[in-house]
Amino acid sequence: MDMATIWPVQPHRLPEVYSNGSGEFIRIFDEKFLKPTVHIVDCNSSNRTDFFRMVSSCGYHCEVYSGLDEFISYRPASGVALIHDDHDVENITRALRECKDRGVPVTIAGYSESPALDRVTIAMQAGAMHYFKISYLAENFESALQTLTLLSQRLLILKHNWLITNRKLKSLTPPESEIIKLMSEGSSNEVIGRAMGISTSKVEFHQMTAFGKLGARRSGDAVRIWLLGSEGLNLVP
Repeated sequence: MDMATIWPVQPHRLPEVYSNGSGEFIRIFDEKFLKPTVHIVDCNSSNRTDFFRMVSSCGYHCEVYSGLDEFISYRPASGVALIHDDHDVENITRALRECKDRGVPVTIAGYSESPALDRVTIAMQAGAMHYFKISYLAENFESALQTLTLLSQRLLILKHNWLITNRKLKSLTPPESEIIKLMSEGSSNEVIGRAMGISTSKVEFHQMTAFGKLGARRSGDAVRIWLLGSEGLNLVP
């Protein structure tokens, strides 16, 4: 997949290049990779103003929202979201659920004036990458933003790897897909053959064809690619 379909490329800027671990290289262009958009979700206008100034002073683009409904309707494509934890509405868990359902690689962190252990636990178990006390953010904002940026970078790489892998998996025929799936469950060629009603040599033939399509050199590579394709967006980087 050409990354230019995700965001515009400026020819004079050199891309960072990363290996996806299976002999294929991906390019993440530095404009939105090194400094992702920061989304601030807070019903308190004073907080929004303060955070907007802090984000801008760090050289990041910032979007602010008065509530979670506005953030969700905006449909962000990527970035870092700092969400004020509303004890009644459960903003963080809802935001995480919405982003996961849409396959959107947004790194989400929560914050509140006085973080309660149960609220922090709920947010982290739901998939939040961090939870801050608002006074800590005010004093250490740039450091906190750098931490979230690193997490966002890893999530973007995972998302792009998943897109590449998913495209490869879609090229498999039904028998090839079934064989790789059974391999990922630990089945031997003999067990796979019996389950599918075909000979072991036929299983091996389909395996070799599938390996070629996936760019896999060995069984372990094929299984890893299958797991990334089927579970990649549920993994925490």
